[in-house]
Amino acid sequence: MALEAAAQRAVGSRTRLAGSGRRFAFKGGGQQNSKILGSHKEAIEPGTDNGIVVDPRPILRCVLNDISRGLSPDVTAARFHLNVARHLASAAAIIARANDTNVVALSGGAIQNTLLRNQLFRLLGRRGLRVCCNNLVPANDAGISLGQAVAAGRVAAPTKR
Repeated sequence: MALEAAAQRAVGSRTRLAGSGRRFAFKGGGQQNSKILGSHKEAIEPGTDNGIVVDPRPILRCVLNDISRGLSPDVTAARFHLNVARHLASAAAIIARANDTNVVALSGGAIQNTLLRNQLFRLLGRRGLRVCCNNLVPANDAGISLGQAVAAGRVAAPTKR
């Protein structure tokens, strides 16, 4: 899914922009998240074929602004993840409405990011959407490979009659 790939690139870009590859600890939620995030402006536009266009520039501007203001990497990382989650949740809600469903599936390597995944569950749930996510199989290329192997096995296996 294009949203997953965009999220993965955005997470990697934020780390490079902040000049660090280390893991950031952020514990908090609810009102604390709102205070850290501050004002948020949606940057989502309708696209074609029931798709959408998510403009990452406001998120990246926020990161650069946080860095230039000297905010700690932890706060910058928290704000970044919350912004990405809000954009992805808005995009998923638009796509769900366009396809007359209330179910959203989250998968892909970026969904292995616990902070991003938890924020998406919370935000999508608030929008009345049911969220499905990988539990038994990794949400990355390993899970895709397993699925491909199972599908290939079914195709190659003789049909029982």
